[in-house]
Amino acid sequence: MMALKRADRLALGALVLCTAAFFWDALLMRGTFFVQDVMVQNYPFRDFFARALKDLHLPLWHPGITCGFPLFAEGQAGALYPLNVVVGLLLPTHVGLNLSFIIHTAIAAAGTYGFLRLLRCAPSAAMTAAVTYAFSGFLIVRAMSQNYLAVAAWFPVLFVLAELALSKGRLWAWLSAMAGVVGLQFLAGHPQATLYGLIAVSLYGLARGLSTGTRRSQVAALVVAVPVLGAALAAVQLLPTWELVKLSGRGEGLSWETFASMSMPPERLITLLLPNFYGNSSVATYWAREQGFFIQLCPYIGILPLFLCLSAARNRTDIPTVFFVALSALALLLSLGKYTTLYDLIYQLPGLSFFRIPTRFLLWWALGGAVLAGLGLDRKLWGPAEGSSRGWTVAWGIAFTVWIGLMLWVNRHALPIEIGQWLMQSMGEAAPLVHYRRELLFDLLRLVTMTAVALVFFYRLDQARRSRWAWGIVALVFIDLFSFGARFNSLIPADVYTRVPASARAVLEHTSEEADSTGTPATARFRVVSLISERTSPYDWHGGWALDRFSYQRYPETLRMYTGSLYGLANTLPGWSPLHLRSQWQFIRGYPRLLPLANVRFRIAHNNVRDGRLRLVHDEVVKVFEDPAVMPRAYVVGADTVISEPVDRLRFMSSESFDPMERVVLSQRPWELPLSSDREAVSRVVRITSYRPEEIRLDLESHGDGVLVLGDTHYPGWRAWIDGREVTVAEANHLFRAVSVSSEDREVVFRFHSTSFRVGIVISLLSGLVLLATWRRASAGKVRGRTLRDNEALGTHIRHWVSQLGVIGVLHAVARQWPQWAQAAERASIPIGAWGGG
Repeated sequence: MMALKRADRLALGALVLCTAAFFWDALLMRGTFFVQDVMVQNYPFRDFFARALKDLHLPLWHPGITCGFPLFAEGQAGALYPLNVVVGLLLPTHVGLNLSFIIHTAIAAAGTYGFLRLLRCAPSAAMTAAVTYAFSGFLIVRAMSQNYLAVAAWFPVLFVLAELALSKGRLWAWLSAMAGVVGLQFLAGHPQATLYGLIAVSLYGLARGLSTGTRRSQVAALVVAVPVLGAALAAVQLLPTWELVKLSGRGEGLSWETFASMSMPPERLITLLLPNFYGNSSVATYWAREQGFFIQLCPYIGILPLFLCLSAARNRTDIPTVFFVALSALALLLSLGKYTTLYDLIYQLPGLSFFRIPTRFLLWWALGGAVLAGLGLDRKLWGPAEGSSRGWTVAWGIAFTVWIGLMLWVNRHALPIEIGQWLMQSMGEAAPLVHYRRELLFDLLRLVTMTAVALVFFYRLDQARRSRWAWGIVALVFIDLFSFGARFNSLIPADVYTRVPASARAVLEHTSEEADSTGTPATARFRVVSLISERTSPYDWHGGWALDRFSYQRYPETLRMYTGSLYGLANTLPGWSPLHLRSQWQFIRGYPRLLPLANVRFRIAHNNVRDGRLRLVHDEVVKVFEDPAVMPRAYVVGADTVISEPVDRLRFMSSESFDPMERVVLSQRPWELPLSSDREAVSRVVRITSYRPEEIRLDLESHGDGVLVLGDTHYPGWRAWIDGREVTVAEANHLFRAVSVSSEDREVVFRFHSTSFRVGIVISLLSGLVLLATWRRASAGKVRGRTLRDNEALGTHIRHWVSQLGVIGVLHAVARQWPQWAQAAERASIPIGAWGGG
């Protein structure tokens, strides 16, 4: 690729400065991200892998999560994603979190800029698109989902490489690079976003195939070879993940209700203009939580970009413009989810029923809208002046009237009664009302100001002055998006993560003498369970973090989900990940009866626990209770019962007749036992001599014939050896592992050997060699560039078809899903009597 021009170097430097300005505090490490998924899941997962990488070890299994969990297979930590590996090896986890988000935002901006420049747009137009995409509301609110952001950052890069492949020659060199990017996206850990990106760029390749000079073989290679080679390159991650998916709650796909959850209600499209109309989670004013999380329902890309999108759709008929008009419209339509019949078809497509949250299709809208904004501005710079401005003048008058009216109502403290009541009940004070009025007023002011700028730019400036003012448009777009999203991702002191909370310290100190005597880690001797949630405590981990971080500062004390494992403790309950095993979810429903089977010794609660056996050992921010009658992690029993059906098995285990220290319940008996089901019990505690993530050694000492039960999760890949001979591992007590032992046996060794991981390594390495060889050979070949000429007449016809199909689709959805749309209309209407005075 040719060297960058001076204007491009300056523009890319400006984008880096914009990114630094947007995340200035995070860049200076004045704190670290913490909102929702970051604290609950992303930080623990990244920290687990960072510690392992610094020990030159890749932990395929983590014993401290949910009685043992294949953490690598879960994938969201992106253990093999190159940037994660680098920051994990070199930097503290909290620093890596900050830099990862900032770097990926810069990649998103640079990729979008490069794509618009390939489409021959002016630098100012390309930079407008880059700022719109990188700092769009859809991406900025996703610091909580850093794996999603990493995939989204590479999304425009795919379009850059697709355009290069189709127009600049060396087809296979660019396609090899595309496959490499797809592999990176899969390794980043969000398959849903990666798949959506592949679909979009494949459709773009098909659309570009309509351009004169494009061969069908080129398009076919882009559509078929890139996804296959990219997936093969990431097989080392995808195969273990698929193995886990089949055993998780996602294994049979999702129900329609779950699949369509968090659909975009039609009335929420107003947030394209007023992003805080339904409040904002960061300041605890979000009053529509029953419709879904604010983070999942944010389509805002700025006001000026919307005007530029409309201009591009109206005045350009080239293939890229028509494609991105169609892609953006389709994204908005699909984001409506259950409100359209089109989403029913998506549910029927193979593989897509595993993914939920229709609003994730807004990834297409964020990029499509940004590209159209750049194309629209470029049209304004080089194209003829607009025609009559009568329609725009009417629109301006309407917008101004609406703004004045709403401003008067809000200034009189007028809000819909149901909104005000929700805010008052949620916070118990008037502060949220003040914040809500302030945000809505600012949204209205921003809308009117940007509309005025758009009208002046479109209709009051000639071409020469528009060229001079183009960089002002870039600045205004940045200011617009900065004013919405800059404070959304608040920071918290890093020591909230790094210091050991009092609850964990109390547990470790209480058991310190045992650690000295046995030499085994706490994760091998007992587990903890946190009973704290937003329902059972005064904490709120879903809103208000920009104003009050109290709940988040207290989160580590609760030892919820994965947090305890940060401090050397083993947790019990399934956490945030959608890929926890079905057997883990089924087992935990037997709380509290089945908890002893999981070797749970300590319970963390905010209030007193009604159980006379428990002893209070810590009482500060939270309470820590100890169960003195905890079951051992490993033991031998003398009787078994085989129950194949999970429901029957769990029912029997929950009954009073089941004594786990006398009998084990098996899903099937895979070996010949030297005992009978009515033989006298010979239970003995088994000593664990070595406990590592992927290898456990147990000393049997003296015991009778029986079944050795290990209270760690049963999962494919766990194998066992008794005195050097391999034996079969059975599923015990619905979730755990068991082997048959005799009185002569002395040592049992469990080891984790993941076949899917090993096969994946071979496929990934071979694919990497093929891609490298293809890229080098294609790069060394003669350049055979092609001039693509857009068929604008065809583009005009396609645009007409797209618009008509869009209208038909909406009308059909309204007709078929009328009850849903009627409810949306009812939610959107505000009766006259619903307004209260101040």
